[in-house]
Amino acid sequence: MTQTVSAQDARNKFSEILNTAVYGKTKVIITRFNKPQAVLIDYKEYEFLTDPTKRFTNEEWKKGFKVFDRIRARTKGIPAKEVERIVNEAVKAVRRTKHAKSGY
Repeated sequence: MTQTVSAQDARNKFSEILNTAVYGKTKVIITRFNKPQAVLIDYKEYEFLTDPTKRFTNEEWKKGFKVFDRIRARTKGIPAKEVERIVNEAVKAVRRTKHAKSGY
């Protein structure tokens, strides 16, 4: 669930809004001049988002690094910046396809 509050309301009702994020498991979007500026989330969710080891099993984690090893082997001799550019383009293309299919 998501709740949106103005920065002024966030200041005035900080304790209440904090409890909503922590105990209500609600993402609180804080706006300024009706534009999103920040999000207040539960700490466990923050850890999940910032620590990839919390999102993947040990097996998935190892599998991911095997993919990196295969990429490294296939791109031997190509500058890292060029590989990064190619990968970024591929990721953008996949995301565009997914967004087009989902209607976003």
